[in-house]
Amino acid sequence: MKVLSVLMLCGALLTLTACNGGEKASDSQKSKNTSEVQKSKKKKSESSKKESAKKEDSSKESSSATPTEPKSTETNVQEGVKNTLTVDGFWTAMGSDDHITSRWQFFENTLTINSRDVYDTKVSENLDKNGYTVVTITNKNAESHALLVKPSANGMEGITVEGAAYQEYLKNETVPANQVIEFRKGKLEADDFGIPSWNNMDEAIDYYEATFKNQSNESSEELIWENYRRDLWSVVDAETAGNKMTLHFTNISGAGGSYAQFIKGNVTTEIISFDGNASFPNNPTRKDTVRNSDHVIINTEDLWKNQ
Repeated sequence: MKVLSVLMLCGALLTLTACNGGEKASDSQKSKNTSEVQKSKKKKSESSKKESAKKEDSSKESSSATPTEPKSTETNVQEGVKNTLTVDGFWTAMGSDDHITSRWQFFENTLTINSRDVYDTKVSENLDKNGYTVVTITNKNAESHALLVKPSANGMEGITVEGAAYQEYLKNETVPANQVIEFRKGKLEADDFGIPSWNNMDEAIDYYEATFKNQSNESSEELIWENYRRDLWSVVDAETAGNKMTLHFTNISGAGGSYAQFIKGNVTTEIISFDGNASFPNNPTRKDTVRNSDHVIINTEDLWKNQ
């Protein structure tokens, strides 16, 4: 019985010892786990501090750096070139192709041509893209066209832009291939441009008779000279200037008549005929190109076919 009691006591002691050992082991594991968590927190804290320090340094560098200027999105627009050409005054003009002279007077925003045709004018402040000074010319019907001019050695030279060509010019400043007009200061004659002019009406009548009486020309057979009288010619002053002479021929009966326009050149002269009073000046009938040296017609154009 004593032996059994001793054995039971020993078993109880062993059980208690085992329990205490287990508790100690558990406490040790808990302590170890707690230490690991604290180390992890410490690492995270240190890492967080480092990241914060980096951000702070980066922020300082960014704030201390010179700010970059933003790129401009505006387009550089070239300013217009100011016009310096003065058109005011009295000019004699001559076309480079037809050699017709005319008188142009610019004065206080008006233009008078050949002392009778008056227009309103406006001179541009800037040159156009082609380098021309633009003179806008408006007639009494409020219809406008342009005279484009540039300085030249003897004054200025220009091109007139009218009708559909003027509307096209307003869109994109396209300059048509029209004849160039030379302008020189003062009241000049065609001779001053190197082009011969008519001295008087008789000189033009002499030229007409020498041409149409010349049997080398087929047209010499078309005229009935019995009905021709030299004194039936008269000059049309409004259409005569420089190398252009315009004459009216009155029929011998006194009713009706015709016109002849003479454009004199150095080598040839153009005789433009208008059959009937109503055809002048917009509906010419024929143009004969005559050689000055022998009054032979070298070319004939039937202009009435173009009407």
